[in-house]
Amino acid sequence: MKNSHLLVLFTLAGLGCARPDLEAGGSDGGGGSGGSGDATPWPVATMSHTQALSITASDESGPASGVTATLRRHVTGDRAPVLLWQGQSDDAGNLTGEVALTPDDADLELVLTRPGFQGPYTDASLRTTYGYYAPAAWLYLQPAELASLRVQFERIAP
Repeated sequence: MKNSHLLVLFTLAGLGCARPDLEAGGSDGGGGSGGSGDATPWPVATMSHTQALSITASDESGPASGVTATLRRHVTGDRAPVLLWQGQSDDAGNLTGEVALTPDDADLELVLTRPGFQGPYTDASLRTTYGYYAPAAWLYLQPAELASLRVQFERIAP
C-alpha cells in the first residue's frame, strides 16, 4: 500500500516538472527556437555564502534579553518579503547564528521587537506609519553588517 502512494507522488512530481512546450517543439520563452536544442533551462537557485550573524542588544541597564529578531530580504517595489532567519537574544543580549544568503539577498531588513522599548530605525517614517504596533527597531542592512552589530534600546513611557 505504501509503495502505491509513493508511485502516485513520484508520478505527480514528474508531471509537474514536464515542459510540454519544449517537448512538442514550441517556443521556450527564453529566446530560443524550441526543439532545436537551444532551450533555456529552468532557473537554478544557487547559494552565495553563509553569513555569520552576531548582534548584541542592550539598554541603559545592560544586556537586553528576550529581544526577538527577524531577518528578511528588503522589500522594494514588487519584491515580496523572504524570511531568512529568526532568533531571540539570550541573557547576555546576544543573538548569534548563521544565515544562508543568495545573490538576491544584498539588501536586508532586521526587525527587532521588545515590548516597552524602542531602538533605531533606518526609515523613521515606518515608526509613524505603524504607530503603536511598530516594532522596537527596524534596520536596513548589508550582509557584512550582520557579523558585528550593536543595537541600543531605550525604555518608552507607557
